[in-house]
Amino acid sequence: MAGGGFGSLQAMINTIKSNRALLRKKRGFETLKEHQGQSKIKRVYKFKKASKEDLTEINQRMKLRNKNVLIKQIILFSVLGIIFSFLMYAFFFTPSKQTSSLGKPMRTEYYSTQMKPLGNNMYLKVEYFDMSNVAAETKIKNGFKHQQSESFYPNGRQFRSAVYWYDTLINEVYFAPTGDTLKHSVKWHDKEPIFIRLKGYDQNEYTFYCSEGKIIPGTFKM
Repeated sequence: MAGGGFGSLQAMINTIKSNRALLRKKRGFETLKEHQGQSKIKRVYKFKKASKEDLTEINQRMKLRNKNVLIKQIILFSVLGIIFSFLMYAFFFTPSKQTSSLGKPMRTEYYSTQMKPLGNNMYLKVEYFDMSNVAAETKIKNGFKHQQSESFYPNGRQFRSAVYWYDTLINEVYFAPTGDTLKHSVKWHDKEPIFIRLKGYDQNEYTFYCSEGKIIPGTFKM
């Protein structure tokens, strides 16, 4: 009995110690919880106590920041757009010079030109391959091609005979270097240089460039 009583007393002591320990833990937890709650209250309280001027300043700073970001984005996209446009232009629209078989840039300003007055506001425009060989003769009235226009091969044979009415082409006929009339409605009066390859009855082949119905100097070969 004495032994049993001592054991019951010891168990009671242990239970009391355990309850005290649990009570300390519970109080510590409640203290921590209360501290956290007070911290939140203080933070909310401090936020609510922010002055109207402070809130206005913060709002202005945010607007300024957003505005700066927007400006930087606009500048960036503008620069990228310019670079992209430049690359597209360089890729698709880079001009190239057309060259003849002699490797010279094609031009229509090779001719030496003289204007001879005919009267009644009419002039005869004479264009030369060089100082002696005539490339073309065209009648001009009031600055327009009017009436006959003739052009020639470097050997002196006729290449083209045309009729204009104040710059309007009425009719034109082309001839081979051998004198034969060229058929099939040939139209070589465009300003853009055109490469021509002809074969006469003498079986010789003739090549040259022409522009506006005239043979371009330095391109005639046979």
